Amino acid sequence: MSKRISRADVIDYLIAISVKANKNPDKAGFADFIIRKCQNKFGYDKYRAKSFIDTLVGAWRDDKWNYHVKNNPYLTAEEKENWVKEHG
Repeated sequence: MSKRISRADVIDYLIAISVKANKNPDKAGFADFIIRKCQNKFGYDKYRAKSFIDTLVGAWRDDKWNYHVKNNPYLTAEEKENWVKEHG
């Protein structure tokens, strides 16, 4: 039996890979990047992936992901620090 991953964990993962790839909602190709990652990593269809895109865009508009980056288990301390310096 496979373990279900929580929506919050998927969001943390997607933000982490976006930070590592220097992608964000202000950059061209962000939605396609997230759709591909959702399909490849989690097996989600594009409609489910779009719900994650909506959440990521909302979090970006709120505080440029700073809260999510600071508390992200998929990022190293150095990656977090660099992100906050650049976007904080």
